Amino acid sequence: MVDDIGCMAGEVWKILDTKGEMIAQGRDIPMHLGVMCFTVKEFLQRVAANALAPGGVWFLNLPEIGGNHLPDVKAIRPIFAGGELFAFAVSLAHWADIGGAVPGSYFASATDIWQEGLRISPIRLFTSEGPDREKLEFVLSNVRGAPERKGDIHAQMAATLAAERASLPWARSLRRAVADKEFAPAMPEAEAHGLSSQWRVFVEGQRDISNKLRRP
Repeated sequence: MVDDIGCMAGEVWKILDTKGEMIAQGRDIPMHLGVMCFTVKEFLQRVAANALAPGGVWFLNLPEIGGNHLPDVKAIRPIFAGGELFAFAVSLAHWADIGGAVPGSYFASATDIWQEGLRISPIRLFTSEGPDREKLEFVLSNVRGAPERKGDIHAQMAATLAAERASLPWARSLRRAVADKEFAPAMPEAEAHGLSSQWRVFVEGQRDISNKLRRP
């Protein structure tokens, strides 16, 4: 659960419950943090529950599974406590290259998404035994700067591992069913102290604002 690790342009973390609802998150821009709940919910529609196991870390970047552009790669680690799925640790990182037609994977002239880079459907790159080298090599062989991307992948894996280790002390004291009941009532209160409270500073009415963009 750290920021800016490895070779990544930026790294974001979040812990979600078994249904993909937020429990805790790091500090980053909403565009990155906001997609993680949707990512896990869609992930659960595509990956069978019996495929989830302790030590597994899944990677993906499909826009239809949580939005963002292809360089924003998510790592998802299911967290187990007492043999039961308890939560998910998610790490999002912007890779400096995800393949595609041009270095850096920003291709303004692209006519389809495949020109923008490698599309990664949910793929398990780590198990409890370590990295799945065949799958890892498949990903690395389709992006530029393979040694750096390998560092990105391992850094994201390590971030989710740190999240797992930080959550297990309190996870073990709660069974999954109890945890779900404990987290749910806290959501409205958290919301009341968060974004909702910020809207109270605004007075009803109409406002006008203008801005200008200057050409470089």
